[in-house]
Amino acid sequence: MPALTSDGQLVWAPGARRGVSVLTANGIEFRDWMEQPQPAVRKSPYEPYKPATGFLMPSDGRWHRTAQPVHFRTELLAVTLRTSDALVPAWGGELLVELSLASSDTLATLVARRKALLRQGALGALPVAVRLEDRPPLRLILIMDDVSEATAKLAGEALAGLGSEDQVAVIDSRGSHVVLPFLPCEYHSLFHGALRRRMIMKPQGSAGRDLSGSVALVQRWIEQDPAPDTTTAVLVVTEESVEEEILRRLRAVGVRVEVATPEVLRPERRAVLDSVLPESRGVSLKEVKVVISSSPAPAHVIEATAGQIGSLLDEDELYLDELEVGQRRTELLRVTVPPFVQGETYRLSVRVEARDAVTGALVIASHRMVLRYTDDIEALSREQSGDVLAYASALAMVQRLDRSLFGEAAEQPEGLRRLVAWQQRALVPLLREAPALERRARLLEALSWSLDP
Repeated sequence: MPALTSDGQLVWAPGARRGVSVLTANGIEFRDWMEQPQPAVRKSPYEPYKPATGFLMPSDGRWHRTAQPVHFRTELLAVTLRTSDALVPAWGGELLVELSLASSDTLATLVARRKALLRQGALGALPVAVRLEDRPPLRLILIMDDVSEATAKLAGEALAGLGSEDQVAVIDSRGSHVVLPFLPCEYHSLFHGALRRRMIMKPQGSAGRDLSGSVALVQRWIEQDPAPDTTTAVLVVTEESVEEEILRRLRAVGVRVEVATPEVLRPERRAVLDSVLPESRGVSLKEVKVVISSSPAPAHVIEATAGQIGSLLDEDELYLDELEVGQRRTELLRVTVPPFVQGETYRLSVRVEARDAVTGALVIASHRMVLRYTDDIEALSREQSGDVLAYASALAMVQRLDRSLFGEAAEQPEGLRRLVAWQQRALVPLLREAPALERRARLLEALSWSLDP
């Protein structure tokens, strides 16, 4: 046990075990390593899930690891799996599972399968011709001049046709705020969550429509990173008219520019959207489903950032949308961990099923992770994956995940602000070891202003 000095400092003997900082409803508290949390027992499936502890924070205030990605695939489907923890608590709890699903199909193989079925008489007619030529990656900048149900639907339509190599950034013209920095298009849930969050928010201070400031921001982005190997396009999403001078300034920096109103979703006006967005490559996989199971007791999906959850006795299923050729999407699942014995193993099985959109054949990719139970609360805090938790924080900020996953304090705006600020600092030591984390650090910074006022 630590000793308390006269000036209020906790002092440990050299080499002694310590404990962790815990984010609670009362702020950040210290929990000694000998204080064992009690399992949170639910007596009914309708009773809301409640974690056994608040959010565990390493006592030295920094993350020590990133998630080790696990890749598994079939001919048409590639899956990358990451988890928020390398150890699981003996008193039970939850695990964040980050799943990236990608169609590993290509345009050439898709057309070849269609032609084979046509020769066999299994298809009445070949679908609309698919363009086989490669195109450079697209950087799409959405300037949201209005954020409403109609414009959010339009922005979602713009995202739907983009591939895994493409990137999207979002600017709100109210005050020229960056809603999202450039992110790969696989983060569908974060994109839609950020737009929904902006719909219900009032502009900070007296910030009003500032298209000119938004254009200046785009110009700085292009000057700082011209990205010659990509195509950059700007889509101004609005329900009002846009001055020609605004469009002229955008075209002057060498980008494709279009103004889109909700009317462009009508078939006769679709050409406006098609002039900026790449042509659809066709559906590769349909009826995509993720199946989660575990031992020594069944795991259940508490929440997912997208899709519909179906619960069975021994496994849970998550039903997702179809995947187009070359498309990738990343989702986050909150999965329960049943309590068990210190030192024993926890086996988590993830199976992804889908149907080949051409042949109807069942496609299955699966993997089983083996984690270890521990009752060492300090080891649990040190073995958390900073990258997965940073992404979960971003999703919680835009309310695509329940904030209760970080404990009671995060359900209040100020508690979540403290957690996000701490996570931004905690990620810094890992940036040298994992440069890819910089994108998630910038994401937290961009979203931190969008918390509840």
